Amino acid sequence: MAAQPILVVSGPPGAGKTTIAGQLAARCELSVHLATDFFYAAIRRGFIPPWKTEAARQNEVAVRAAARAAAPFARAGYVTIVDGVVLPWALAIYREELTREGLAVRCAVLLPEVDEVVRRSLGRTEDHGLDEAVYREMHRQFATAFQVETEPVVRQTASVTETTDAVLAAFAR
Repeated sequence: MAAQPILVVSGPPGAGKTTIAGQLAARCELSVHLATDFFYAAIRRGFIPPWKTEAARQNEVAVRAAARAAAPFARAGYVTIVDGVVLPWALAIYREELTREGLAVRCAVLLPEVDEVVRRSLGRTEDHGLDEAVYREMHRQFATAFQVETEPVVRQTASVTETTDAVLAAFAR
């Protein structure tokens, strides 16, 4: 079976990454949905909240671990969908790690309106200890970073099916 590209579904918290990545995986015959939150949750001692400046080294390690975990699945022919808060610096690490192994990396950024992201994020049952200002800042970072990047941005707040279709179309470009 031929190697498959790694599909990165990125965006700020509350953008719908996990939902859309799950829908993408469900549409493929062989698929893996790799949620990068696992790599942060696996840190048992010495964890630093990833949005803090002093978490830079930890974040790089977690991103490299996620990229390396995705590679064997893609090489084995699985459509491998990575979902996470992947800003341009992290996407560069994915590309560095995976192109070294001869694998392609494609990215689509989910970016609903900021108020929608805040509403979803604050409505979650799990408490990340973040307040509205942090969610707004993370949205701003994505809106700024991906205006100048070449990655496709899906701004829809449409249905899950329509958003999944839009992400598939973005990956096909």
